[in-house]
Amino acid sequence: MINLTLPPAGQTSHLNPVPPPQRDRSAYPNVCFWSEKQYKEWKKTAEGMKKAEENATVYLENEKGKQLSEDRVAKIMSMMCEIWHDLRGRGQIDSQTTWTTMPLSVKKVFRAELANTYTELTLCEDSWKTDQLAKTYYPSWKQTWFTKKSGNAIPSKRKVAKVETDDTDIIQRSEEKRRKIETADVPDLIDDNDDDDRVKNKSPVDVEGPSANEATQRSPSPSPDSTGKYCDHQSCIYC
Repeated sequence: MINLTLPPAGQTSHLNPVPPPQRDRSAYPNVCFWSEKQYKEWKKTAEGMKKAEENATVYLENEKGKQLSEDRVAKIMSMMCEIWHDLRGRGQIDSQTTWTTMPLSVKKVFRAELANTYTELTLCEDSWKTDQLAKTYYPSWKQTWFTKKSGNAIPSKRKVAKVETDDTDIIQRSEEKRRKIETADVPDLIDDNDDDDRVKNKSPVDVEGPSANEATQRSPSPSPDSTGKYCDHQSCIYC
C-alpha cells in the first residue's frame, strides 16, 4: 500500500507526496534516453523500431545505459498496479478517470511513489518515463478493474494472488494489443490526383458528349425548307 494519508472518498484531497529527486544529466552520460524527444527520434530509426516493437519498456535503463532486466521491470509493473489499486480503493480515481483527466495531485502521488522506490525512473527529465508507463498500461488496468469488475473495495488478502494474476494479464494484453497496432498493415493511400488523371485521360466524347453510336442514332433537328416551313427530314423532298 502506498505510504500516504489520504482523505475518505468524496472529500477534497490534499496530497503532499515527497517528490522524486531531480538528477543532473551531466552526472549520467551513459543514459541514452534522458528526454522523451531523444527516445522518439531513436524509435524512428530501423534499430529503434525493431527494439521498441519487441520491448515496450526499452527506454527503462540503469545508470550505465543498460536496459533493465525483466525481473526489475516486472517489479516496477507490480508496484504500479498496487498504487492504482490503492488510489481506486480510496476513491481518488474512478471509472471516468483517464491519465489525461487524472488530477495533478494524484499524478504526483503516482510519480513519487514509483520513482522513489525504483530510482531508475528518475534518470530522465520531467518524469517522462514514469508517465510513459502510465500512458501505456493504465487504460488496460482501468478496463479490467472498472469495466469488468464492480466495487471500489481494496482487494482482501485472500484475493491478492488473484489480483496479481489479473494485473499480469493486463500487462500481457497491453503488450499484445500494442504489437498488433504497430504491425498492422497500413492501407495504401489514395492519390488525390487520381481523379484528375482519369479525367485528363478521357476523350472529349467521354467527358462532354454522347458516344459515336448515340450520335448516329439520334435524329437530326428539324430545319426550315425552301418555303420557310420546318420539316422532319423523313419525308421532305428537299433533304
